[in-house]
Amino acid sequence: MGSLDSAARVPEPRCRSPLGVRQDARMITVVSQAWSKDEGESADSYIAMSAAFLDFLKQHPGFLGRRLIRGVEDRTHFTNLRFFDSLESYEELTQLEGYSDYMVAMYEHLKPYDSYPREFMEVVLDDDPVIR
Repeated sequence: MGSLDSAARVPEPRCRSPLGVRQDARMITVVSQAWSKDEGESADSYIAMSAAFLDFLKQHPGFLGRRLIRGVEDRTHFTNLRFFDSLESYEELTQLEGYSDYMVAMYEHLKPYDSYPREFMEVVLDDDPVIR
């Protein structure tokens, strides 16, 4: 059995993006919440527009993948998980021409809110059984 000292020297995890690409560095996850105006047409439009946004996201080399998660109990609630190689890559992508146009178009299907709720997180473990 190893000592506590050896356990403290665990190597940096090798992370895998949702697109299946192995990364030698940690990933940054941009987490944001959204609520559609209804669970029918607005939610469906929001999902479709989010799907169409993938081509735009892929143009930045620091974009690693994403997940859009929908609430089971509250079908208007969505959580966006977008994976980047760095916070700087995400910030660069948000400055590209067309980014704000996509955001404005998607917001039309969401309940209004005062601020853009977003959090930056670091992936520290990646053992997703869905991705092989």
